[in-house]
Amino acid sequence: MRIILFTIIGLLLLSHNVLSNPISCLDAKKLSDGSPVQLSPATVVAPFSGVFYVFDKDSNCGIRVVSDVQLALGQRVEITGTMRTNAHYERQIEAANVTVQGSDSLPQPVHVTNKAVGGEDLNYDATTGAGQRGVPAAGGASNNVGSLVVTSGTVTMGATGDAYDFPIDDGSASGLLVVVPAGMKNPGYGARVNVSGISSLRYVCGVTRRAILLRGPDDMRIEQPAFEYKHTGEMVYVPAGEFLMGVDRDPNNPNTWKNSPRHKVYLDGYWIGKYEVTRANYRKFIEAGGYNDPKYWSPQGWWWRQQYRDQEPPWWSDYSFGQTENHPVIGLSPFEMDAYCKWAGVRRSNEAEWEKAAGWDPVASRQRKYPWGDTWYPDRCNFFNDPITPLDKVTAPVGTYPSGVSYYGCYDMSGNVFEWCRGHFSETWYSETPAIGWINPEGSQRQEYDFYDYQAYKGGSWFTPGPPAGVMVECATRYGQYPYLWNQDIGFRVTR
Repeated sequence: MRIILFTIIGLLLLSHNVLSNPISCLDAKKLSDGSPVQLSPATVVAPFSGVFYVFDKDSNCGIRVVSDVQLALGQRVEITGTMRTNAHYERQIEAANVTVQGSDSLPQPVHVTNKAVGGEDLNYDATTGAGQRGVPAAGGASNNVGSLVVTSGTVTMGATGDAYDFPIDDGSASGLLVVVPAGMKNPGYGARVNVSGISSLRYVCGVTRRAILLRGPDDMRIEQPAFEYKHTGEMVYVPAGEFLMGVDRDPNNPNTWKNSPRHKVYLDGYWIGKYEVTRANYRKFIEAGGYNDPKYWSPQGWWWRQQYRDQEPPWWSDYSFGQTENHPVIGLSPFEMDAYCKWAGVRRSNEAEWEKAAGWDPVASRQRKYPWGDTWYPDRCNFFNDPITPLDKVTAPVGTYPSGVSYYGCYDMSGNVFEWCRGHFSETWYSETPAIGWINPEGSQRQEYDFYDYQAYKGGSWFTPGPPAGVMVECATRYGQYPYLWNQDIGFRVTR
């Protein structure tokens, strides 16, 4: 009985000792989950509803605090509570008491690259929950989760005015997510922005992702406006979320090797063409002088254009294919496609965006074999022996096969024309997890492609045989080709 009594007294003294000795934000993060903590007076740098962030200058560190207390920027507060780790692996104090002790000047945000947001682990221990988890491949940057930072980059997804979080890229392909408060809008695809806010984390698709939390409109400055949107084709919206990409490898079927293994991919929300880019869409680029203006072309593309093109793509004036303005444009190389995209304020869909829009069924949480389902119907797409479109018509007007539409409302994603996708093609890519995980893969590829850098294309065409021989019309099938080539059965679809 005496031993038990001494043990209780010892624990009470230990608890009293912890709570009577305030510690810094840095030391608080090193405590295990469930530990009592009294935080030294720190400055409020970001008050949100139900949560606020504080920063203490002595340890040059910030931390998240969960509390319903209404606070203002610059207030100096002392906090007692319990250390926890939230669902995104960010350390936080669940406050039991918050005492305002005056006010203080706000710290200046630290300038960092996109890839340095979050930083490496800080004494992280997965067993005890102690320490602050960081972000993989942060390049040796010190952990800055919870602190004020400032960075810049180009918006890589989204339409002007859309009210949702958006990714930016400064060339490091870091997948940095800008988390906006209510009332703020996406500045639009292609806009270059300077943003300041709280360095934070978002846990998605099995990996920890960099994020920066904006506190209000003053935290974002638009340095370059979004690309002018000139694409006249209809677009459909694909919401943010995970999907399963690829197929399971079949050792007896070599066609599955470059499309496997099946893996989870997370994509931010995006708009994608309801139809393939048509001749009518592309004609506007030609008539606007796109073939004579190098500002729309990459350096490699402009050199290629001077060697191989005049004022229009091949087969443009050749109507032997029965082409109308509503047929998909054919004969383009990726260089021409990217020039059109820069002019039109869009980009080529990358493989992941294309495949999710083509085959993902979010209701059933499964990937369809074909856009309409798993059962083959020869009257739902334009292929070599299609019973609806005679062979001599070659391509069909977009939207000819409404029964072949995908869940998200995209037409002709099997058959009609193959579609060049944005990004490097590798047969082993699916087994090579990117450093930041499968988050917006290939979403930040540059437009300046090497002449011998394989590009991906998907979807099958009018020249593709149907099952059982032809797997090309399946959603997960992927092929690669050199970007300086073109063909009469390849087109493209755009995204923003």
